Amino acid sequence: MAVPSFKIGKDIVIGFDQAKILELVDHRLIECEECRAKMRVPIDKGKLKVTCPKCKHVFDMTPQK
Repeated sequence: MAVPSFKIGKDIVIGFDQAKILELVDHRLIECEECRAKMRVPIDKGKLKVTCPKCKHVFDMTPQK
């Protein structure tokens, strides 16, 4: 069996270490409140006004690390 490895920026993560991966990525996946479409939002921008690309629903959110 193979062990997954991820290159995130300059770092390499061997195995599925979810905490380490979440620490290294600069975005999170969220779902639209209306249509449940998934989208990426940055975590370092503070409070955001997000517009769903699928249904155009606009909502406020603060991504959490």
